[in-house]
Amino acid sequence: MDLRIALYTLVALVTYHQVFCAQHESTESDTIHFYYDNTLHYFIAASRSRCYLVPLERDERDHVHTNIGIEDLEIKMMKEWLGVLPETRIYHDDGHLPTNIMRWCSHQDIYLLERVLNETTTTMATLGG
Repeated sequence: MDLRIALYTLVALVTYHQVFCAQHESTESDTIHFYYDNTLHYFIAASRSRCYLVPLERDERDHVHTNIGIEDLEIKMMKEWLGVLPETRIYHDDGHLPTNIMRWCSHQDIYLLERVLNETTTTMATLGG
């Protein structure tokens, strides 16, 4: 009789764990914010721990100001630039770092994605130099 009660209790606990605990598992999530700095014409992807800066070409600078344009650049950043382009670490005390980027990336490690731009596209200053 005691063995049967113990087995029923065990089956009830296993069933409880499978049904109740599975329904209450937490979902993991995170966000990436995208910004455009019009001082140096950099597009920024800011996660919780890192900021990635990439210089934009002239046509991309115009495109970023539209809804579809910024979305196009977000996708391009995720698919073609992050993890593909060489990265250079930028320190928060870099004198060329604009105020907006310092604010957006105040608690993250900052990386400049090294992208070769068309000759007609230049930036006002070079970070990390």
